[in-house]
Amino acid sequence: MGYRGLRHLRMIAGRPDVEVIAVCDIRHDRLPHITEILGYSPKFYLTKDGGHREMLENESVDAVLIYTPWQFHLQQTVEAMECGVPVGLEVSGAISLDECWHYINAYETTGTPIMFLENCCFRRDIMAV
Repeated sequence: MGYRGLRHLRMIAGRPDVEVIAVCDIRHDRLPHITEILGYSPKFYLTKDGGHREMLENESVDAVLIYTPWQFHLQQTVEAMECGVPVGLEVSGAISLDECWHYINAYETTGTPIMFLENCCFRRDIMAV
């Protein structure tokens, strides 16, 4: 989850219309902190050895938020989209133009929504570029 994920978790915890049912992280020692933020303990999956895939297969989720290091974004996002799970993806979504096309192809194949969680993406000047 890292700093950004835990920060978002604090915001999510304050929403009455959101329930965090599962968390996947590389560090099991974050679970007590996650439990403290939420006020309850969600199901925990360890990222190592495909824990994110296990979570997608075992949990009925409406969406996933991905805060992993950049090199994992493409694989984890496309796998979620292939499971029909909408994705909110922390920056950076792609580190090459080719990766951008993978996201486009995944969307066109699955029809599953993806949203990049970077607020400056929606500034007029950046959208023009």
